[in-house]
Amino acid sequence: AATSGINHANDTMVARADDQGRIVTRAVESLVARDAMALRIAASAALREPGADPCASAHFSLALSPAVAHRFELADTAGRPLCTWGSFRPERPTLLTAPGKMRSWISDGGSALYYRVGVVGGQATGFLTVTELRDAAVASRSVLNFVALADGARDVTLIDLPTPGDLSGESVTREQGIAGGDLNVRTSVFIEHINSVDR
Repeated sequence: AATSGINHANDTMVARADDQGRIVTRAVESLVARDAMALRIAASAALREPGADPCASAHFSLALSPAVAHRFELADTAGRPLCTWGSFRPERPTLLTAPGKMRSWISDGGSALYYRVGVVGGQATGFLTVTELRDAAVASRSVLNFVALADGARDVTLIDLPTPGDLSGESVTREQGIAGGDLNVRTSVFIEHINSVDR
């Protein structure tokens, strides 16, 4: 009976650790989705009736959305840049995105996550810094040892804390795709096993 109770307690901790990974994954996914949606709406309005400065129009629209990034580029349907706003660093100019679609990738230097959304009349590209992504992971209040984001070619670590070397336990790791499968979030949390001595 005692062994059964210990096993149940350990299984419960593993399930909770998996939940922690799910929570932080959802936090990162929500941040990317929120900023991409805000940029899509702003770009759609700006490119529908482009004026002298479509980026100024898009920036005005983004100002109505709290806490979203204001670094972006607008391009036409052929991917030719129309304008940029903020400290935007262009990447992958030949990657075209159809209206209603979104592509995401980690920057060449691993310092940011780029997202490109297609709209009628062109496309818009923005990015989130590693610091912004890390803040979202930390704000989820999940107790994790490791969080990383990958796009199949590059990866960036958001959280990397040492695991105790003198404890009996295991690291519970999970992976989940986000952003339509373009990105993968990998999380790991160390749990200390309960044994008969602890009792």
